[in-house]
Amino acid sequence: MKPEEILSPGKQPQRVMARGLVCYWCVKELGMKGTAVGKLLGMVQPSVSRAVARGERLALDSQLNLVE
Repeated sequence: MKPEEILSPGKQPQRVMARGLVCYWCVKELGMKGTAVGKLLGMVQPSVSRAVARGERLALDSQLNLVE
């Protein structure tokens, strides 16, 4: 998926999963604040929090890592 696809609004399943992973990695792995991630992705902070949880489940289930 291209970066501009992740940044564009929409609720397509692939886009939602990709945003979840980005939010999870930014907040949990890189230590960014949810509000900063929200500004980058055009999301409000509560949506970022839900995306972090969704991204964490996806990363653990699929064994995806930010850096290998």
